[in-house]
Amino acid sequence: MHFFQNAELDALLDKFYKTAKLEEQQDIAHQIQQIIAENQVTVPVMSGVDVYQFNESRFTGWWSESNPKGRPLSWAGVPERLLHVLDLKPRK
Repeated sequence: MHFFQNAELDALLDKFYKTAKLEEQQDIAHQIQQIIAENQVTVPVMSGVDVYQFNESRFTGWWSESNPKGRPLSWAGVPERLLHVLDLKPRK
């Protein structure tokens, strides 16, 4: 949200992740939604696009439209990268 900061929202997000009670999560989610609705500074009109290139000359198993096991996220700190690499197989 373009560097939007709200201490009450941060506290509610922390509280949401610390409870496993569905009713409490729903109540917190409604409060979060209300804060965002009242303070939204931008309106998202497009979602991000995940684009990457791969070459099957040496390895197969790349995630793609024809192999939709997951989103091929390639930046650092994304745990799915390991799952992606584990799906790659050397071409024979």
